[in-house]
Amino acid sequence: SANYFRDSSLNRECTGFEVEIKDSLKTQFVTAAEVETLVKKHDLYPVGKSFKDINTLAIRDTIMANRLVESANVFITSKGSVMATVQQREPVLRVISENKGSFYIDKDRKIMPVASSFSVYVPVATGDIEEEFAKNELYDFAMFLNNNSDWDAWIEQIVVNDENDVELIPRAGNFRIIMGSLEDYPTKL
Repeated sequence: SANYFRDSSLNRECTGFEVEIKDSLKTQFVTAAEVETLVKKHDLYPVGKSFKDINTLAIRDTIMANRLVESANVFITSKGSVMATVQQREPVLRVISENKGSFYIDKDRKIMPVASSFSVYVPVATGDIEEEFAKNELYDFAMFLNNNSDWDAWIEQIVVNDENDVELIPRAGNFRIIMGSLEDYPTKL
């Protein structure tokens, strides 16, 4: 019963720590092993501790400190282990900027760091790119490509010059498409 669990469970020892990475089939930026290492590094690893000494909120905050994580939940299971479910951030565009370095824009228009352990199949934008332009016009353009599989499959790279004019480099063929500004790109395409 619930009362039994409440009274006796505080002195019970935690028997396991499970990490579930959501949509890890599609992309795997964050591994269960990395989450476990992070929790251990902060002395929050729950296994062998009694439940009164386990702070699930602190474990959650530690996992959320990884900038590739979008959200996390940490809870105690009825079997007496601690479970963490982790949602990864989802990049839609990779930016390699001459002045701002390399980063992703995620589906929430936020800048996301590039980790060495993975690469994602998203359009790449190169050139003289400011973060604001990347988060707004380029994001919209990348989402348009994303939702039109013919264009998405065909366009490999978006080259941006210092006027924010755009050229497209296709995956095959030795030519470029000069778009000019991104205004009214559906019509131009």
